Amino acid sequence: MEIKEFTIADLKKAIILDNLWDTEIVPISKQRAISQVNNPRATEDDIVLLVGYEDNRVIGYLGILPDTIFIDNKKHKIGWFSGWWVEPAQMNTGIGVLLLFKALHHYNQSIAVLGLSDSAKKVYEASRKFITIKKLEVMIILFRLNSSYFLPRKIPKLKKFLQTLKLLDFVVNSIMNFRLFIWKRINNIHKNIKFEYINEIDEETKQFMAKYNKNELTRRSSVELNWIIKYPWVLSSPLKDKISSGYYFSSESERYLYMNVKVFSSNDEMIGFIMFKLRDHHLEVPYLYYCSKHIKQILYVIGYHMIEMDVSIFMTHNEDLIRNFADIKFPYLYKRKTPSPSFISRRFKGINFENYHLQDGDGDRVF
Repeated sequence: MEIKEFTIADLKKAIILDNLWDTEIVPISKQRAISQVNNPRATEDDIVLLVGYEDNRVIGYLGILPDTIFIDNKKHKIGWFSGWWVEPAQMNTGIGVLLLFKALHHYNQSIAVLGLSDSAKKVYEASRKFITIKKLEVMIILFRLNSSYFLPRKIPKLKKFLQTLKLLDFVVNSIMNFRLFIWKRINNIHKNIKFEYINEIDEETKQFMAKYNKNELTRRSSVELNWIIKYPWVLSSPLKDKISSGYYFSSESERYLYMNVKVFSSNDEMIGFIMFKLRDHHLEVPYLYYCSKHIKQILYVIGYHMIEMDVSIFMTHNEDLIRNFADIKFPYLYKRKTPSPSFISRRFKGINFENYHLQDGDGDRVF
């Protein structure tokens, strides 16, 4: 068994030579590699990928996203785990743990991770190398039924009932769309709110963001957001290509885009900036900046976009959105809140992270 380390400089060479994607199992998608080498917070010698090989066959890999966090206004280099996979037959060989400890060593015990599954959470807790950043929760709102899309993907046997599921969706969504139409008519936000859509962060938005990111852990600026917009990790495509078929993490979706919205009051005062992330039938808000007194107007804007973008599910970790969502009386079929684990290396044990704000897009969640 051999573990190879890939730095930003190594990925640049691999992209030119196109030789990292010749294996049956792909350790990183090409667009993710291109994004990594353009990361404004990464340096040439930052290790961003660890790959385990056996007889030239990929048996495990671990991706790392270089970043900076701000504690007491001091910068700290950090790596976010992103894409940790081990071949099922190799689960008991220790390759996964070896990848983990190598990553911790290379980043001087400064590693963090957000948005974990229950099984991954157990691994991090068992390692005794991490502490919880914050006790986060995610709110998931289902407001349109899309059983004909989701259920056959989870339970393939249900494909034979596809027409029945489509009929069920049609009936339920006819009722829901009427309720959503009424909600829009009652809450006509165009009377006192204006929008401006932008394809990159402009100077006005940059200055607005700077007013509200002082207590953020990552303080991603216009530079980082423009990098995210220009170099996404997932591409819109109708079918899987040869690389995505061998990659065990996200690289393609039927619909995938970022949409950036500046929000103004009726007197043209900027009161908010919203970055939306649309993926198939899911809508999220990875980055949100606003004056707290305008939270209700921001929620109305989000609600309008939930309806108009033809999605079924809205997800958010933002505490203000979760706390105030009921105030706009948005119609939905189902709503639940569930814990969303977050971990950081024990070297930060003395820090009270409750004093710092995490955006929904922090770590690799924006992708």
